[in-house]
Amino acid sequence: TRTYSVFHEGRVDVDGQLVVDGQKFRSLSTAATELAGKSLNGWLYWEAQFPGTSEWRRLGDLRGKTRHQV
Repeated sequence: TRTYSVFHEGRVDVDGQLVVDGQKFRSLSTAATELAGKSLNGWLYWEAQFPGTSEWRRLGDLRGKTRHQV
């Protein structure tokens, strides 16, 4: 995600935890708060860029689309 000029690259582990900079987090918000040093909503903080695209999308926006499709 982009925070001012800071970029963090993460992945979701096989156990469903977010791994960023070698640290495991149980939630998007915990990871965002830990990395930014202030309380943040992870669904609004984290963005993803998918292969073959140049656009960054907030995970919260993607979450909303998924919920409406179910």
